[in-house]
Amino acid sequence: MICPYCHHKNHLEIDMHSDGYSADLIECSDCGALLNLKGMELETVHGPTIENYVDAEEVCA
Repeated sequence: MICPYCHHKNHLEIDMHSDGYSADLIECSDCGALLNLKGMELETVHGPTIENYVDAEEVCA
């Protein structure tokens, strides 16, 4: 899968936390975006959280 924000692939991983995980939540380890996997489509839970990607998104908007 390709991240819709930073366009990197192979860096989307199941979102893991100490209190468990959700198989449908996917996090991009490059930009920090959190995505929900619905079938074969990705829906945004929240956009990038890493500063470089947040700034780039604001400039493009």
